[in-house]
Amino acid sequence: MVGTGPASSRTPTTPNAVVLAQAGAPTGVTAVGNSSTGAITVTWDTPAVGSEPVTSYTVNAYSALTGGNLIGSCTTTTAVTCNITSFTNLVRNSNMTAYIDVTAYTASLPAGVTTSPRLAATWASPFVTNVGVTPSTVTATNNQASGTSGTLTVTFGGNAFTNAMNATVGATVTGTGIGTGATVTAINNRTITLSVANSGAVSGTITFGRRILTASWTTFATGTVSNSQMLVYAASTGGTAIQTINTSSNPGNSLGTGGGNLTAATTGTLPANTTYYVAVKASTSGNALFPSRTQVYGPESSPRTAGTTGA
Repeated sequence: MVGTGPASSRTPTTPNAVVLAQAGAPTGVTAVGNSSTGAITVTWDTPAVGSEPVTSYTVNAYSALTGGNLIGSCTTTTAVTCNITSFTNLVRNSNMTAYIDVTAYTASLPAGVTTSPRLAATWASPFVTNVGVTPSTVTATNNQASGTSGTLTVTFGGNAFTNAMNATVGATVTGTGIGTGATVTAINNRTITLSVANSGAVSGTITFGRRILTASWTTFATGTVSNSQMLVYAASTGGTAIQTINTSSNPGNSLGTGGGNLTAATTGTLPANTTYYVAVKASTSGNALFPSRTQVYGPESSPRTAGTTGA
């Protein structure tokens, strides 16, 4: 007789769990520093997220490849690009580098997933814009000049020569007794030599005039602009500057706000009806974050700005 054994136990079953694929770190990150706007533009590819969408991205810029200070950031929701346009605790000098990472966030990953290693973005600053060049004539007078009719010289009495520093070689000279079209051809202590003889006895006030080019420009930087240089070239590209004029009268200004029109002028006197090409560059002072980056000049403004002297 075949008996009936005990019933076998059944293994309980549960429905299959639904698992959402979590986001990975963004890929294909690029970061480009813009020397014209001061911004860093960062782009990336959307990570493979399965059924869980990315809710936002954060882009951070640091002062070092690892560790360092957070110096700027930007956020987006669905866009895969953003611009870092403002910076903290940063003096940007020539070939300044920031280090970038991108973090993707989802509902189940509130801490996000971050790209690694950080990506370097290099840009040059401070930078110079709005360069303009204006020709003009600067004049100076001296009221202690004397010279003999028919001579090629004029002499200054006492310490009067200090009032005639525009008596550079090439400067025009006018006044009672000065020959028509006279210019300065040589300077020897308190005596100047003229290009034409005095038409009469020289006494009293004479006027010097010299042709110059005055440049104006705007600087942008996150730190204090400490110096600028006006560089004058004979050609629109290449060559060596024939004059370099330094100026330290620049105000500090923040990224995105111009320092107004800053100016400098050529030295000496320039030949008439001659075209020159001007570029300007600026430097910033260091701070606690980058103490060694002092007096490092950013790039020259480009293209060079042309200016033609008067007749």
